[in-house]
Amino acid sequence: MEIYPLVIKAVTPIHVGAGEAVAEVDQPIIRDSLGIPFIQASGLKGAIKAVLPDNLKKLLGSDPENPVKEPSKVKIYDAYPILVPARSLRGLYCYVSSPHLLKWFLNLRSFLSISNKDGYDFSDVLNQVEEGSALLIHKDMFDLGSISGNFEGKVMFNEEFFTIKEGNIDKLRNFLTDVIGMSDEVDRVAIISDDKIVGIVNKSLIRITRVRLEKEAKRVESGGLWTEEYIPKDTYFLSYVGCYLDDHNNVKDMLNELNGKLLFVGGLETIGRGLVHLKIFGWGRGGRHGG
Repeated sequence: MEIYPLVIKAVTPIHVGAGEAVAEVDQPIIRDSLGIPFIQASGLKGAIKAVLPDNLKKLLGSDPENPVKEPSKVKIYDAYPILVPARSLRGLYCYVSSPHLLKWFLNLRSFLSISNKDGYDFSDVLNQVEEGSALLIHKDMFDLGSISGNFEGKVMFNEEFFTIKEGNIDKLRNFLTDVIGMSDEVDRVAIISDDKIVGIVNKSLIRITRVRLEKEAKRVESGGLWTEEYIPKDTYFLSYVGCYLDDHNNVKDMLNELNGKLLFVGGLETIGRGLVHLKIFGWGRGGRHGG
């Protein structure tokens, strides 16, 4: 089986609903058991299938209402956030990640259909991220020492302080530029300790209260007040596409169709939520390549 990293960038805020109210949020996003928001494989697969030409839809299996059940010839994995925008006291914003989030790539790296796998093995860097610290790609962009000497060697993301950690980030930079597809913004990346990542990500989520009005009275309808939760735009997710290229020529057409595609995931498409951009690393418009 060929397995390719599928990088998903949120062009607009995303609402992948959990289906039940939680605390003060009527329509929260789905999270895993650790509290990390993610996009379920089933929802991502459905969104992909919706934009494929009819001759390629069958690669993702038969529709539920079809009496003839055909299994999917392509595997789609859950999409986990790799980089989430966060407020910075200096530099305006950064992209936060953590060893736990980045291991979603490292744990499958040896199985991926890409070349130069060792060039993306940044595990030694992640092992150096200590509790309460932040490994920065470009520390001078966020170091608070320019504001006050008392804060030299510190950064603040989403109103929390971190101690700057330095390390050899060459392979991490390779991963961010080559696989994830960052360019100018790679200098904004900060890897923070796992003990802080859930709280920092939650502070980056968008919560909006919406109302439904009575048309004639121009007032809020009874029961027409609710709060929705969104993952912010510019968040990078990592999923995977698994397939057998030699057995199914149409799979190659599907990969070409999806690479660089825009589609909607989750709900609230009619108000511009859920627009994402897809990139399949290691796969080009002309066919397979090594990345």
